[in-house]
Amino acid sequence: MCSSRMASRLPRDAFQLSAEVDAAIAGLGAAGDQLVPSAAIRKLDAWLGRPAWLLDGSEISGEEPDLPEFLSLRDSVRIKGNLLIHLGFSDLAALLVRAIQAPTGRMAGLLTAFAPDLGAGVDAIVELTRLNNPHLIVESRVEGESRTVELRSNVDLGPASLVVALNLAVQMHRFLESRSAPTPGEVELSFVWTGPDDPDQVPGIPGAIFRFGRPADAVTYPRSWDRQRNPMHDPLLWNMALRMAREQGARMREAAVVSQVRRLVAEAIEAEQRPPSLRDVASSLGKSVRGLERNLTKSGATFRTIVEEERKRLAAAMLSDPSRTIQEISDLLGFSDRTSFTRSFRTWFSVPPAAFRMQHQDGDRLAS
Repeated sequence: MCSSRMASRLPRDAFQLSAEVDAAIAGLGAAGDQLVPSAAIRKLDAWLGRPAWLLDGSEISGEEPDLPEFLSLRDSVRIKGNLLIHLGFSDLAALLVRAIQAPTGRMAGLLTAFAPDLGAGVDAIVELTRLNNPHLIVESRVEGESRTVELRSNVDLGPASLVVALNLAVQMHRFLESRSAPTPGEVELSFVWTGPDDPDQVPGIPGAIFRFGRPADAVTYPRSWDRQRNPMHDPLLWNMALRMAREQGARMREAAVVSQVRRLVAEAIEAEQRPPSLRDVASSLGKSVRGLERNLTKSGATFRTIVEEERKRLAAAMLSDPSRTIQEISDLLGFSDRTSFTRSFRTWFSVPPAAFRMQHQDGDRLAS
């Protein structure tokens, strides 16, 4: 359910597939810093017993028993790519079909469990997916006697797009299947991918049909199912779940603002050799200064700390390049003089820039 510039036929060679994942991640740019929910990955992590390859190439240490509730889009794409590389479509699909119970995490589980009818539950899944995944475009439309939920991405996810599509398709089918028994019909799971060479590799799902090589990734089902009442509907719990979902979405939007500010600050420092003003950043985001300050405060950040953190990050990265002088780095980061840069650097790393560079050069020599 998530189209991308990925080749229409998924490569069978693991090295080629890995290269496509690398290319997709490189193309994300600043969008890779966006936070996305990790509910599906956390479940797969638990079901698979965290295989050694799952977190390969990600920035997650893997030392904690549970993965974070939210991951960067970059890490999410990397882990989903690893799943496809090591399991393949058929084994991953079979795992999802066999193991998934809740539609898309705890919040979606609450919404669909207590929705007044199936249509409201599907609407809730669509809205929650939009709120929590700023890189996804989710659309619902009615055509004749069918309703279709279509998923696209506004960034290239590479092969990870198939994992996103498969996961949501199987989850939504589970929800539809659990609520629509009184009315006959089938669910059509459509994918842009042309499908496996061997049709027998497609897992059988009662009441569902896989369609490959379609114009979009989508789930289609009989429109009449939307009217199916939910015997478990509880108005109090339903409204509570709606409120919680909106609050979670608001937190995600605030986190996205922080990511956008970081990107603009870093771009300005690198392009103009000075940090941007708060007013300039607010204008770029179409916000007032006070409005942007409120967004940052709600996320536990300030404009000043973001500027300092980006300067710190860039300083460490630039010092790893022996061709750059300390004076040059000071100028590139917008410091008035080298003394000011050294003072700030000592605050960040407890050593002056020259000592920091020497320590890291020594570490590189030992590693080699």
